[in-house]
Amino acid sequence: MGKEIFERVAESIERDKDWIPENPKYSAFDLVKKEKRKPMTCRQLWTTTVVNWEGSILPCCAVYSERYAFGNIFEEPFVKIWNNQNYRLARKEIVGKIEKSPTVCHICKENDFLHF
Repeated sequence: MGKEIFERVAESIERDKDWIPENPKYSAFDLVKKEKRKPMTCRQLWTTTVVNWEGSILPCCAVYSERYAFGNIFEEPFVKIWNNQNYRLARKEIVGKIEKSPTVCHICKENDFLHF
């Protein structure tokens, strides 16, 4: 995973349709409408983080480029990064308090790939 958050759901479904279960009981996607079956909410920003080898802190495992890092563990303490402006803005966007944060989480939300 990784590239999916940078493309629309319909594009991902078209590319991966042979691997997506047709039975709605086992799939989050509607293969006919080419969309998610129901809106999903990302919990990653409150429960998970990723630390890359060079110290970059990323909001989830779908993002691995330091370009989208929320901070660097070698430059500041984790607790400071966990509560910094990037995390706060991304969390506000996910819960609907703001429309467009300058974070990778906005791209993911805009493309309908909130974690499921």
